[in-house]
Amino acid sequence: MIAFHGRLGFRQYLPAKPTKYGIKVWMRADSENGFVNEFQIYTGKHGDTNQHQQYGQSTRVVLELTKKIENRHHIVNIDNFFTSYELLSILIRRLTYARGTTRSNRKEFPAAILHPKCVKNQGDLKVLQRGQIAAYAWKDKKTIFFLSSADDPRENGLQVQRRQKDGTQRQVPSPSVVQHYNLKMNGVDKADQTRTEYPTFRMCKRWWTYVFYFLLDLSIANAYILMKESPNHQLETKSGRRKERSLLDFRMKLAKLLIGNYRMARKRRRVSNKDLHGIGHWPKESVKRGRCKNCSKNRKRSDVKWECSGCAAHLCVKCFEEYHKNQ
Repeated sequence: MIAFHGRLGFRQYLPAKPTKYGIKVWMRADSENGFVNEFQIYTGKHGDTNQHQQYGQSTRVVLELTKKIENRHHIVNIDNFFTSYELLSILIRRLTYARGTTRSNRKEFPAAILHPKCVKNQGDLKVLQRGQIAAYAWKDKKTIFFLSSADDPRENGLQVQRRQKDGTQRQVPSPSVVQHYNLKMNGVDKADQTRTEYPTFRMCKRWWTYVFYFLLDLSIANAYILMKESPNHQLETKSGRRKERSLLDFRMKLAKLLIGNYRMARKRRRVSNKDLHGIGHWPKESVKRGRCKNCSKNRKRSDVKWECSGCAAHLCVKCFEEYHKNQ
């Protein structure tokens, strides 16, 4: 979510998100480092020209974001908003596999494992398979449902510790799909964390400036990940050990490269009654105290209440003659 509270036709309200109002962005990110491969800004309902218009929104978004990795046998980990039997079936035909938590009211989800008696106790598991797609119902603190075309339902998972009501710890068996999903599902979270750590965000009334700052931070985050993983850009200590590159150091060096030697001069007070003919230069008492210009040139600090009536420069009485001779 790109935070924005102004008026906008495609602004979204998602009460479950930390950023409740704003512009929604769909993302596909690398599960290892959070590098954003694809993203799509949601601007409302698509027109009839879209090739995936016959599908629902959740299916259409995943198909569009995974178009460039078709026929490469990649595995996509998706959220329960997107996971459906229809989506996994289409991805299989495109040689792409997927896993994710799902909602129990999804179309074509097997009703046989929805009954509460299927998984009574913590750690119970029920699996049904149709073709290459397996549906899971696993009892943790509550029943969690999965759909996966990337896992073998016969594979045993690890044991996880769960605290009981009496305070003791108990080893609970969990299926392999849970382990793989928990390990690989946080790619977008990593991307958001890197992007928002040192943001360039500024308040504005125009919605497109928020999108610009989002794109700028996203570009910097992706560049940082590429440089961090590049074998030709590794940092080393004096003893030859590998040193981790920090995001703050990367941003500081990037800013210096972009700015170069440019330095904005300090704004001076505009003098409208400056005497250009060299007459009328008399010391007078100023309204505010200021630094003596002649002392500042000699790297001394002297706050005075006198200024020149002709050039409006704060000057000591002893520096008055020397300053005007140099001018």
